[in-house]
Amino acid sequence: MPIKITVNLLISVLLLITPHCKRAETSTQPRGFESPGLRFTYPGNFKVTSQELEKETEQITLEAEQNLLIIITAFRHKSWDKLEDFAETVATERDKNIDNTLSVGTMKLAGTERQNFEPLAIETSRKKIRGLREKFSITLFGVKVPHISGYLRDTQGEVDVIYIVQSPTQTWAAVSKAFSSIAGSLTARAW
Repeated sequence: MPIKITVNLLISVLLLITPHCKRAETSTQPRGFESPGLRFTYPGNFKVTSQELEKETEQITLEAEQNLLIIITAFRHKSWDKLEDFAETVATERDKNIDNTLSVGTMKLAGTERQNFEPLAIETSRKKIRGLREKFSITLFGVKVPHISGYLRDTQGEVDVIYIVQSPTQTWAAVSKAFSSIAGSLTARAW
């Protein structure tokens, strides 16, 4: 797994535990995205916050107000035999990074609590995409915020696309609706 996935996920998790004071954007006008390996449309209230292209992987991170996060990672060739292995690796790194980053000496300022992975399926305009859902909580300065992460996989030709969809539990419906729109329009090709 590229280290960049972990770093981007950590940055996003830190943003997720910090409340946003400004109102969410209400733009519904879809935007288009095209790169050497991916093409899709995404809701207008989302922003592409990072784009990484390497020889074997391409990663796009999209974020929106209300702490909505979608990370799309395209692998030129199938990279993970089991989605469970990918999800466990990302979740373990997320927890470790939160513990390491949000500590002063031996005092931990934040922590995570995890539950087991459960099956997940989200309907798109083209098909149902299956994966895993993880419920977890992040506690910062004694405030516990429940979250959900979805790990979903879609293979298109030789390209293996794995999505990480994450938000606080209260905004899961919004991020899963955005994912459905993105995944329903996404086409992947080897670059």
